[in-house]
Amino acid sequence: MLTLLAIATLGLVQEDRPGFTDTPIIPGTNWHVHDKNRPYPPIKAPVKWDGKPVKAPKGAIFPTWTNKTWAQPDGTMRVGRGPNFTKEALGSGRYHVEWRTPIDNNKDQGSGNSGFYLQSRYEVQILNCYGNKTYADGGAGAIYGQTPPKYNVCRPQGEWQTYDITFDSPVFGKDGKLVKPGYVTVIHNGVKIQDHTKIMGTSEYRVIAVYTAHAPKAPVKLQDHGSPVEYRNIWYVKR
Repeated sequence: MLTLLAIATLGLVQEDRPGFTDTPIIPGTNWHVHDKNRPYPPIKAPVKWDGKPVKAPKGAIFPTWTNKTWAQPDGTMRVGRGPNFTKEALGSGRYHVEWRTPIDNNKDQGSGNSGFYLQSRYEVQILNCYGNKTYADGGAGAIYGQTPPKYNVCRPQGEWQTYDITFDSPVFGKDGKLVKPGYVTVIHNGVKIQDHTKIMGTSEYRVIAVYTAHAPKAPVKLQDHGSPVEYRNIWYVKR
């Protein structure tokens, strides 16, 4: 007979893990939304980087941000009062974003929580996952509430990190019905963690994602989740 320690080691006793088991099953999977038993992504070392802002390619657009409470004297942004949206409506293409989480002692979703919302709807999660555990579909690089990243590539709190996101916008017919879902590829700190991952719908908490028809372009949203996450050097290249 297995001892309680052995069972816990095998991952069969997980009461202390963040997450839920009373939420709906994500279609096409065996997992609940934010399932506490869903395996954590394996840790992988980030690609070496000097920490300096990555140079944007020719033709890149640096969006204009509308929430002035986020502006910092050094030109970076820090989460302020309420979400922050781009003035520009953006669609399919490549997005580059640099972010860092504050040094704190918070845990789970309380540590460095924000989000990069493509078209203000589809969230690539931003969170401190360096030594901080949360439900798998809510960690850094997850398509929130849908698909965990393949790897946990987080750098320590207080260090700048990069996302390079290739996004294919969903397509809707004139009747508002979905013709083609959205897809996203995410490279976190030089490591591919989402590979042409299908987006299941608008990012939601504890419920199944569904699509609602919208224009092919919409502003990017940066989430205010109560944590002073910082951003810099955000640019976009139209496909």
